[in-house]
Amino acid sequence: MCELLGLAFNRPVFPSFSFRGFRHLGEENPDGWGLAAFPDRSALVLKEPTSSEQSGLARFVAGYKHLNSRIFIGHVRYATSGGNTFANTHPFRLSFRGGDWVLAHNGSLKARDEWYHPKPPAYVPIGETDSEAAFCTLIAWMVESEIEPDDFVSFESWLQRLNEHGEMNLLFADGDHLYAYCDARRHNSGLHVARRRAPFSASRFEDRHWRLDLGEHKHPKQQGHLVATQPLTSERWHRIPAGSLMVFRDGEICYGSIER
Repeated sequence: MCELLGLAFNRPVFPSFSFRGFRHLGEENPDGWGLAAFPDRSALVLKEPTSSEQSGLARFVAGYKHLNSRIFIGHVRYATSGGNTFANTHPFRLSFRGGDWVLAHNGSLKARDEWYHPKPPAYVPIGETDSEAAFCTLIAWMVESEIEPDDFVSFESWLQRLNEHGEMNLLFADGDHLYAYCDARRHNSGLHVARRRAPFSASRFEDRHWRLDLGEHKHPKQQGHLVATQPLTSERWHRIPAGSLMVFRDGEICYGSIER
């Protein structure tokens, strides 16, 4: 199954620790990997249609200390729609209202003719995936309905309707907000959230037993959240409720809630 990773912090972070552990999930998701960041309103998207475990670029990114952003979206792919090409590799990027949006999807959406509405014509997929078609439809809906990025109730309602056509865990972002939507039937375990704030303690990736003193790598006032398909560390993780949207801004939850 595909795996998702999102980071949303109040200050730019260097994701070496989180991305290194996430990269090894590519062993079971061999069909592509990608990472999106927002150095400014323009998104930087790095991706390849190959296993992250076999990728020299993924190894380089995992240790590159100058990739800083408040928001990151990562994806490792097990292909269910579309071939192994760059065009079909997540995350996807679209320019909209003077900035970039990025999206990554876990799941499969059926009956595309019932929900895919590529309007205006500029928002049409270049690849074959249901994921990119859903992204184009989302942006087209925002244009037609004049939806603003902070109209979270409308976003949640629209995503719930789209979710009726299949499985859909989504992470998408505009550079200010990280949106996380959990599938109504918890496809692939849904999505989980962990909070990080000072004082940082050492954390361990469950599958690789790596340890890192986060206090040496984070600003003392830095705080934020990690979102992942599966809990990745020994920290306390909470589920996002099924069929609901959570939104993060400046490292805080600004819409939605977690399961207690």
